[in-house]
Amino acid sequence: MSEYAGGLLDLKGGPCDFTDIPLIAKGKMAAEDALVRQANKIIFCDTYLITTKIWSDVLFGQCPQWTEDEGNRRQYDLYLLLNIDVPWVDDSQCFLHNYREEFRYRSVFRL
Repeated sequence: MSEYAGGLLDLKGGPCDFTDIPLIAKGKMAAEDALVRQANKIIFCDTYLITTKIWSDVLFGQCPQWTEDEGNRRQYDLYLLLNIDVPWVDDSQCFLHNYREEFRYRSVFRL
């Protein structure tokens, strides 16, 4: 499953606002659930709901509680968290490259 937020924000044509967080979370859940029904035991997800929570906390200092609750409820058999040792590639959605280590740390802490 590709990363959901980037596609949504590209269509929006603007930066992420706090009102986008529930849309991103619900879209991510719907896409994941649809793939699970079609999959032959395995799906690969670029991000998961806790990623949405981390971004929301960093950008807005808050996140809807149901997003964190649902992210904690959904369990996966394997998490692959890559290192940040590849060069930064700037695109229309990626920013805060100086926070890559912080995002990685927050992800490890959540796993």
